[in-house]
Amino acid sequence: MKINKIYISAFGGIKDLNLDLGDGLNVIFGENEQGKTTVMSFIRAMFYGTGKKTQNLGASLRVKYTPLDGTPMGGRIYFEQNGNEYCLERIFNKSDSTDKITLTDISTGEKTPVTNEIGNRVFGIGAEAFKKSLFISCERNFEPDDIANGDLSARLSAVALTGNEDTSFQKIEKRITSAKEKVLSKTERAGILARLRNERAELQKNYEKAKDDAIRKSELTRAIEEYEKTITAHSLRGRAIKKLLSKKEDVKNAEKLKNYLRYKEKLDSLSADLTTPGGHPVDTAFISGIKFCKAKLAPQSKLVLSLKKELETMEKAEEISGAMTTEQAEQRKVSLSNDISSAEGEKAKIGDDVKNAEQCLKEKELLLAETENHKKAFNPILLVLGLVIITGGAVLGATLGAPYYAVAVLGAIISVLSFIFKPDNKAEAVKIKDEIAEIKTKIATLKTRESEISAMISNLTNEMNTVITILTADKTLKEKRLADIAAKKAQINAETEKEQELLLEYQKALDGLSDTDEDLEKIEKKAEEQKEIRLNLGYLSKDLGGISYEEAKERLASNDAEQELSKYDFEAAEAEFDRLSEQIIEENAKKTSFETELKTSFRNSLQPEVVEREIKMLDEKIAEMEDFVSGCEISLNVLSESFASIRKGYGAELNRKTLQIFSALTNGKYKTVNVNKSLQIEVEKSDSFGMFESGYLSTGTEDQAFLALRLAISEMIGDKESYPVFLDDALSNYDDTRTETAIDFLKEYAKKAQVILFTCHGKVSELAENNGTVVKSLK
Repeated sequence: MKINKIYISAFGGIKDLNLDLGDGLNVIFGENEQGKTTVMSFIRAMFYGTGKKTQNLGASLRVKYTPLDGTPMGGRIYFEQNGNEYCLERIFNKSDSTDKITLTDISTGEKTPVTNEIGNRVFGIGAEAFKKSLFISCERNFEPDDIANGDLSARLSAVALTGNEDTSFQKIEKRITSAKEKVLSKTERAGILARLRNERAELQKNYEKAKDDAIRKSELTRAIEEYEKTITAHSLRGRAIKKLLSKKEDVKNAEKLKNYLRYKEKLDSLSADLTTPGGHPVDTAFISGIKFCKAKLAPQSKLVLSLKKELETMEKAEEISGAMTTEQAEQRKVSLSNDISSAEGEKAKIGDDVKNAEQCLKEKELLLAETENHKKAFNPILLVLGLVIITGGAVLGATLGAPYYAVAVLGAIISVLSFIFKPDNKAEAVKIKDEIAEIKTKIATLKTRESEISAMISNLTNEMNTVITILTADKTLKEKRLADIAAKKAQINAETEKEQELLLEYQKALDGLSDTDEDLEKIEKKAEEQKEIRLNLGYLSKDLGGISYEEAKERLASNDAEQELSKYDFEAAEAEFDRLSEQIIEENAKKTSFETELKTSFRNSLQPEVVEREIKMLDEKIAEMEDFVSGCEISLNVLSESFASIRKGYGAELNRKTLQIFSALTNGKYKTVNVNKSLQIEVEKSDSFGMFESGYLSTGTEDQAFLALRLAISEMIGDKESYPVFLDDALSNYDDTRTETAIDFLKEYAKKAQVILFTCHGKVSELAENNGTVVKSLK
């Protein structure tokens, strides 16, 4: 490979620079700050970019060499390789990835976009390896650099073993290691196999839990079944005991049962009698409805009758007005005035009575609401019984001795219970309702009488007007009386229609019953009796536990004789019943607890068989991955052993070439050179025994040693094709003799590979010209 021409459009302080290069040794002279190092950096940046983006001026070529005037950086390098001529063009943007890079085949004109590290393709090594081999500066030694040294070692190994620089044992090792670590990392905490092992461990936990859950579910199911059997047995036994205990209660309640049956039969009989022809049951509410309708009808009928009488009076008055003398009219006027005053006084008194009755009605209605919403403050029967027993106990204790005071204590307990077991106020409520009905009837009667008096006052007033008319003999008043008579007739017609409506309502309420007061009174008495019986029947039914008629008959029919009670141990039966009840409650609670646990605790529980199958499948995958890891480890061991053997092969060749060049540069002063795997140098002088590190050499000699090593590496990595060697003041630490020797060597070395030497030293330039080398200047 050979560089033919370098063109820099803009890079650092250089603009529009053309630099033609030829075969062999090329010396480029430039004083400090004339761009010698800039051109070297341009060559490296063209092939390998500027590296990671950073604002550190010393670490970033892109930042360091960006023109201050903002001109875009770019340029071209024309070179030959494998018989073809190429032009590499690069326009530098913000980063390597955004640079525009084009490789043109000059013979065909074909342009190929390439990656930012085109140097990998051209030289076959990475940027760091390029910097440590072909790109030779005045650095004295190799810093430990795994990337560069490893890349160089891999390249030298490939060339030494196969003669093919494209083969890299290190790349193979890296690929195998990468594949292995994807499956299992070095720490064995990451990778596919680590994940599978973790999953396996988690599945094992799930399997153990699933087995425990299955055992627990089986235990709970058996326990629930056992409790169900026990509860059933205890319930059957409890019902049997309860039936036995009911015999005792039946005997005690025999009288109540008899009264219950008697009341029930009497109630059924009354219910049959208290039914209207229309099939409607008759009770106190039904009777009250009839009374209410009748109460509304009666005053209306009286009002109509009164109006008719008024009309008749008015017509008679009008008829006799012409025959009555003045003296007779005066006497009649006085009489009528007295009658009107008396009637108005009675009407006022009735009005007061109505107001008082209505006020009483409101009070009773409030009392009814309060009675229906509250129980009595105490049970009067129990309280009276308790007080009687206390008194009797006190008397017995005083006369017969202290033990009889226990009777008084029992009476005290009964008295206290009277404030606990408060009876309902149903009877009181019924009584209040009856009083309310009586008050309403009274109010209706008073209002009826008030209407009658009003009608009577109206009649008297009309007659008074007639008398006054006679006395005044006023024609206008006579016409008014006639008009009043006509109006009265119209009023009678209207009120008669209302009367007919109320009459229909009353007949509908009767539902076929007789409307005579005597018949209604008899029915009302029966309804009251029915009401009282139903109330007593309710109390008895409650005392007997809500028993039905048929059950009462059955109990009474099967009731044992009182003397038969002696064969039963009721106390033991009651104790056993209480014990069984407690056991059933406790057993039901435990059963419910187990059922709840069974329903809620195993909702997400897994089946052991399913988990076991998953574990088996996972074990197969783990075994497969473990075989893969084992195979990778075997491959790496074999590769490592092979690489060690190959290293011996290229190591010897590298030592030989380095010694050959080093000996030529030092005129044979050193007989042995050893380069270790880190590319550090040890030497041995020709006139003495013993190897020592290059750091013990003089600065100039150490530079010679590392120049020899780099040239040897450059020669070896270009096994099939030589690569240009770039030197940046690599001879700066040489004395004149060593410089002359080095230039002579480089000129001879350049016959195999192009050498491009940049220098700022005039002595180097002068010696090169004396040697017949063309020196180009950057001025």
